[in-house]
Amino acid sequence: MELQSKESNPLFHDPDTLPPLRITAKPTPHIKPMSDTTTPPPSNIKCRAWNRWQSHKVVQADKITQIEEADGTMTITMGDEPDAPVLVTSTLPAVEGEIPWPVRHKPQVGGYLVIYEDGYLSYSPAEAFEKGYRSIHGLTFGDAIAALKAGKRVCRAGWNGKGMWINAQFPDEHSKMTLPYLYIEYPSGHPAYPKGSRVPWLASQTDMLAEDWQILD
Repeated sequence: MELQSKESNPLFHDPDTLPPLRITAKPTPHIKPMSDTTTPPPSNIKCRAWNRWQSHKVVQADKITQIEEADGTMTITMGDEPDAPVLVTSTLPAVEGEIPWPVRHKPQVGGYLVIYEDGYLSYSPAEAFEKGYRSIHGLTFGDAIAALKAGKRVCRAGWNGKGMWINAQFPDEHSKMTLPYLYIEYPSGHPAYPKGSRVPWLASQTDMLAEDWQILD
């Protein structure tokens, strides 16, 4: 799902014809989160300490600046610009027993609307979101490597040459190479390589210490 401006957003239309946002509620397990691997599990869970994980997923998100409710409709605005994203959804259940999206997620001004890669729409309080995510612009080399391992393309804002990026190649049984490696790609039409080019790439000290890495997709 891609949020758009009021003028072009297909979700923004007359409330009388507004389709409800269909999200089925799921029961929430009553398990307290683990703060570290030394914390014992809840008394009702007989097991070892839980494993810890770090997220490398890329999401679309924007901070909520305004929420308006009227006639069973909630209008959520992210930003003050003329083309700021707007989401309009129903606060009334479409069928008996259904929990509408705003009632389930309880969005608040200052929090974030989040769209995951599979299109799932969610809400996150500001503190939780800002601790768990950072902009895909201004990343460290470690962040860039994690993105490459996840199949993303990356580049640096500070590179003199524009329109090129780094990819990771993971050989399979048909490859001549046997170990993963990084390569830089120049697309067709690039001033330096009009027909395009790919060549193995090695990071410099400057590249490894830079904090201007960006994820392209």
